[in-house]
Amino acid sequence: MKFNGYVVYTLFMAIFVSVIIGIPYFWDSFPKACETGFTVFKPTCHQLPERSFFIFGHQMPVCSRCFGFYLGMLVAALLFPAFRKIDEKRIPHIVWLIAACAPMGIDGGSQLAAQALNMPVLYWLHVFGLNESMNWIRFITGLLAGGAISFYAIPILNGLFENISNTWMKKK
Repeated sequence: MKFNGYVVYTLFMAIFVSVIIGIPYFWDSFPKACETGFTVFKPTCHQLPERSFFIFGHQMPVCSRCFGFYLGMLVAALLFPAFRKIDEKRIPHIVWLIAACAPMGIDGGSQLAAQALNMPVLYWLHVFGLNESMNWIRFITGLLAGGAISFYAIPILNGLFENISNTWMKKK
């Protein structure tokens, strides 16, 4: 059986994003399971309530930037066949990934710098004439970066699965 990186990646991201949305949706019906799900995401995200979206009356298990990132990965995977062949193995030039991740780096980096220097975020950003990042900005910058990642991850997975398949076929 030959695995296709596009199919595996897209299915994984669809399930992953569904779990993120499902946790607040099912919170009232299955609170213990949802608490466990929330805990599972803790190592990947700070989960600060003020930086998270609330849907169905409950906080999402990842912040707005992480949700944008993961949703961007899924949306770009679904759009991938409109731009490239699903079995594509060539990755785009790295400049596109850098350009897509730069807004997230600037937005997140400015807030990280403020924390590292032990200054209030608002003070640090006002020095440069900026305001504190809002959740919709975090979401959009995550969406851009996550979307770009798919155009690199899918070809890499396609090549990896082809190599594994070729190695396995030689052993038969």
